[in-house]
Amino acid sequence: MSKFLLNQVVKGSKGSYRLIKSLTPHVFQAKVEGTTDLAAIKIPPANPYLFNDEKNTYSWQTIKTCPHIRSLREFIDDESSQCLVFEWMDRTLWDAKDESTEQKMKAFKAVARSCLQGLLAFQKMDRVNDYCHADLNPNNILISGFPGANPIVKISDLGFTTRAGSVDKHQARLQGDAIRAPEIWKGAAPTPAMDVWSLGVSLADWITAKAVFGYGGCNIETNFGPDVTKNAWAIAKLHKVRGAPLCDPLKEEYSSDFIVAEAFLQDNLVKDLSLREQLGQQQIPSDCISFIEDLLTIDPEERPSVDDALAHPYLQI
Repeated sequence: MSKFLLNQVVKGSKGSYRLIKSLTPHVFQAKVEGTTDLAAIKIPPANPYLFNDEKNTYSWQTIKTCPHIRSLREFIDDESSQCLVFEWMDRTLWDAKDESTEQKMKAFKAVARSCLQGLLAFQKMDRVNDYCHADLNPNNILISGFPGANPIVKISDLGFTTRAGSVDKHQARLQGDAIRAPEIWKGAAPTPAMDVWSLGVSLADWITAKAVFGYGGCNIETNFGPDVTKNAWAIAKLHKVRGAPLCDPLKEEYSSDFIVAEAFLQDNLVKDLSLREQLGQQQIPSDCISFIEDLLTIDPEERPSVDDALAHPYLQI
């Protein structure tokens, strides 16, 4: 595995990059030598499958030319300094959650449109099959020029990109627990509908400055162990917040999650308000709430497609 140090200069075919700040164990902020430009440097971890999958995803024309997906400046394939060099963006959507509701509402439609247009790039990515980002969340939606009514918004972190209908090769369920679509909880194969759901969650989380879904607030123990308990809490919360009845899982291995979730709901242990009530507390306009609710339709067959969401009346005003 390559080792990177602050102030190190990494040389590529399109420039040299001085590492000036460590952002995570595998991501650095860098200055492009001879310019005032910044770049983001991502290095491979010990197990590089997500790194390699992200690199491969950028080989597709629809991805590398999409203005709503973070641009890959270059891949440096030097044995001592292998890395992906990305354009620099100011911050993540989650980093911007504490801006005022007024500022967020001014930019809301631009954020939603940009993300949806980015998701379009995954459709027929290889000219035959639809693909899914499969990990869209407020930490990999990037935003520059915000506050402001017309920020630049781009999708990033493409390592989980998955062909629709395929069996997941990385983990039992795709998506994190706080952004996971109901059908993925049940064990369904991935489809682009899962990304529409996670965009709805990301927008709701950004507006409310909190994780609306997931196992937050779970302080109960069961005989099923912590993993099943947390999964069940997240499933119960999802259906409580959306006011929808539980359905049976598609895979037997997930049956315990749903049995415990049903018990949580029957015992009224999950106290979260409905999505409309939570958003209403933030003084979000009713038509905006309706748009988010539509993205968060429980049934993936009834959930709007990316194209349908872009044509939603709320985004046309």
